[in-house]
Amino acid sequence: MIASHYGNTKGYSGIHLTHLEQAISNRQNWAYVEFTNPLEPPAPHPKLKYIICTIMPLWQIYHPPGVFEDAETKAALAADITKLYTSVGLPAFYVVVHFNTISPTNVYVGGTSKDRTPKPFIRIIIKHIAIRLDNDTETYRRTAGMIDKAIKTHIYDKDYDCEYHVEETERNLWKFNGLIPPEHKSEEHEVWVRENKPLPYEGAYWSPEKGRY
Repeated sequence: MIASHYGNTKGYSGIHLTHLEQAISNRQNWAYVEFTNPLEPPAPHPKLKYIICTIMPLWQIYHPPGVFEDAETKAALAADITKLYTSVGLPAFYVVVHFNTISPTNVYVGGTSKDRTPKPFIRIIIKHIAIRLDNDTETYRRTAGMIDKAIKTHIYDKDYDCEYHVEETERNLWKFNGLIPPEHKSEEHEVWVRENKPLPYEGAYWSPEKGRY
């Protein structure tokens, strides 16, 4: 996720302006927007202090036996995670959540095995593709707050111990079934959203001989 800016709406697409107008009408001081080129961020807006742009996630959730064991509890957390991203126009299939059961005897924190502690310990690794956050503390805090909200009822409210971190990876090294993902809010992107699966389009493939085709 990315970024905090200030200013006007010059350069926004129609969908971006719609998001901003909705945020302003709701008297929010932030809005969700996405852009794919970190060298050309969206223009800021005078009434919105924060503009938070989302990207495509992979969540790796490591947990002990007895936690997230049944399909219902896994599905509930995965659904709340997915909503973080589909609410801003991403295809649901972009969101991948892995539940990895690991014995506390194989987890050491500070040199001490977690089988000696009473609370379940949940460790989460989140990978986002591939835009860099601005180096701004409040932007980072707001991004983490969105993650906290998604996991609250599933982890915090159950009084589990939990640690997570977010990694940002390179979008240009990301593909689905050999397809280059389309740019956000493009016609091809909207087809992927509607069909909820990757589909071929002109320019979706690349080879050293042909380039994109």
